[in-house]
Amino acid sequence: MRKVVIFLSIFIGIFYFLSQTETFKYFKEQSIDKVNPKFNLVDMDNKPFSDKDLLGKRYIVGFGYTNCIDICPVTLATLTGMLEVLEEKYGKDYAQNYNAVFITIDPNRDSPEILSDYIKGIFHDRIIALTGSQKNIDKMGKNFKIEYSKYGDIENNLYTMIHPIYLYVVDEKGKYKMQIAHTIKPELAIDLIIKKLGK
Repeated sequence: MRKVVIFLSIFIGIFYFLSQTETFKYFKEQSIDKVNPKFNLVDMDNKPFSDKDLLGKRYIVGFGYTNCIDICPVTLATLTGMLEVLEEKYGKDYAQNYNAVFITIDPNRDSPEILSDYIKGIFHDRIIALTGSQKNIDKMGKNFKIEYSKYGDIENNLYTMIHPIYLYVVDEKGKYKMQIAHTIKPELAIDLIIKKLGK
């Protein structure tokens, strides 16, 4: 049932995307000095994973949660599309210079197992999904300068999350470089990144 909801959400997201025509909606600058993309979390195999594990490659990171029925599936579809564009346009060897990361902002419900079930078999198999303790997630959020909060029936775990929709781009040295909208066309996203960071 969850996979059906995810697919429906992707189609809704595509419809929304088609209604967005102005290029400025896809790209946003933020002060490089304010964002410090550091974190200590765990991956889908429940193994420790930090920002240091991504050094040497560029990565695009999105934030969300598995109970999200609209924004997050579109974010993951965009990340999938970006990896596919890299492989098809520049070759699989070059594509290995990039990682795509999805970090939950709802660790209370998103265990490594749940993240794995949510990602694998639907989205690109190179997407790295991360979770962790609430303390470490909150520390990550402060470093990335993102805000998120619970809304709804918190007591019974029937809440939704308000969270950022932009994708963050980090370079090979672990430095934040730019933001792009989660609804961007994958090919346009890659073009913007390469224009900004070089090939």
